[in-house]
Amino acid sequence: MSRPLAAEQEMDFWRFSIVEGLGEPLRASYDPALVVLSILVASFGALTALAVVNRVVHNRTARGRLGWHATGSLAMGLGVWAMHFTAMLAFTLPVPTSYDLTTTAASVIPAILGSAVALAVMSRPTIEWWRLQVGGLSLAVGIGAMHYLGMEGVRNAAVMRYVPALFVLSIIVAHLLATVALYVRFTGGSERPGRQRRLLSALVMGLAVSGMHYTAMAAARFHAVDIQGVSAPTLPPDILGLTIVLIVALFLALALLGTVFDQMLSAAQQASKDSEARLAAAVETMVEGLLAVDPDGTITTANPAAEKMFGMELLGTRVDALLRRHPASAGPEGSVADVVELLEESQAQSSVVTGTREGGADFIVDIRSGKMVIGDDVLYSVVLRDITETKAAEEERNRLAAAIDQAGEGLVVTDPQGIIQYVNPAFAAQSGSSKDELVGTPARVFDQAQHTTAEIDEIWASLHSAKAWTGSLSGVNNSGAAYDAEVTISAVVNDAGDVVSLVAVERDVTAQRALERQLGQSQKLEAIGQLAAGIAHEINT
Repeated sequence: MSRPLAAEQEMDFWRFSIVEGLGEPLRASYDPALVVLSILVASFGALTALAVVNRVVHNRTARGRLGWHATGSLAMGLGVWAMHFTAMLAFTLPVPTSYDLTTTAASVIPAILGSAVALAVMSRPTIEWWRLQVGGLSLAVGIGAMHYLGMEGVRNAAVMRYVPALFVLSIIVAHLLATVALYVRFTGGSERPGRQRRLLSALVMGLAVSGMHYTAMAAARFHAVDIQGVSAPTLPPDILGLTIVLIVALFLALALLGTVFDQMLSAAQQASKDSEARLAAAVETMVEGLLAVDPDGTITTANPAAEKMFGMELLGTRVDALLRRHPASAGPEGSVADVVELLEESQAQSSVVTGTREGGADFIVDIRSGKMVIGDDVLYSVVLRDITETKAAEEERNRLAAAIDQAGEGLVVTDPQGIIQYVNPAFAAQSGSSKDELVGTPARVFDQAQHTTAEIDEIWASLHSAKAWTGSLSGVNNSGAAYDAEVTISAVVNDAGDVVSLVAVERDVTAQRALERQLGQSQKLEAIGQLAAGIAHEINT
């Protein structure tokens, strides 16, 4: 009859000593499907932990990093724990087996602690060789401690002994594969590993856990004995294993989903921050001034262009102290505008107002506003553009246009081919046609019906060489009246020297030419009269 376990253990050095009279080890067997499942469970736990690592790396708060670190440590530790009991389901002895609940529950602790150290290493953007070794060894020791502590929870009619060489080999296998898994995590020089590298690292880490487990199980020898005094609470292996695997699988799935949702949330938050940064940069670099004004007319936001425009800091300033209606715009001329009324009007179309710079100098501003409702708050966004120079140039153009329209000389603008684009009223009167009738027709100076080809060629030659031609023209206008004109034609050229238009100034000298002809006729008649008087005088004498 074999001796009680307590008597044997008095001579044990834990599980390594050889006890006489134990007999041959029991023959164990494995379920291949459950073996594969155990490797997948370990890899899934590692994959979840690696997904959590990304959240640790990209989380910007210490509290968030700590929370994700704890979640990743639990995910990897529970994955190791679940793998162990999935593998134990695949392991069958020819004696009934159960598990001590207290020891089984305690065995998860070293796995979690070892995973925490490994995750701390993996959360770094880069890693030195010694950190890689420390991380791999910590994970290996955590896996080994979890396995051997979990094995202490096995309860059956057998005594367990370990082969020392295989026991040491199991830790070495776990260390080597865990170190390789960490190395794969950091290959490629990227802070954020790609999907293929993450999957490969998870698979290698799963192999590290399962490789250690099955090497350690190869080191275990079970010898049948009569066990007495086993009274601790136990559970059958199938119930315990399935319960652990399902609970852990649920936790890992939730943790993995959590990383996905957190990544999506972080991406959305980052996109929002990027959008806000781009908007702020656009506002800060706008050429136009931009103000945000509350319903009381107080400026709450002003960009640099607006403050440069007014030459002062604008926050807290009332906008109606800076802007008033321009005399040219609608509303009471020169009055101080009610700011809300002015901004309401400027939503439909831009308004031209007068601005006052620091020091009292006035300038002309074009404004357009928009009404923003943010919760219960109302704000007006006001875009301002200094159009003082534009207005001055516009007034200059208007004066020039008025001078041309009211000039006594006719003025014609044509394209480079001599087709009329613009005529002033004086030219229209000289031509005997309206402006609409003349625009789009050839200028009469180039009309072959009224001028010879030689004359027209002479004009074009002068324009091409000297860019100007001056001469006299005679002809019949569109109403059939004869006319005489002194004409100066100038070519307008661009920066490249190409002719883009022609400008002709015609001075109507028809009356002057008629007077000259009359004077010439009078002079002829006077000469004839003097000649006749002289002849008569000679005859009389």
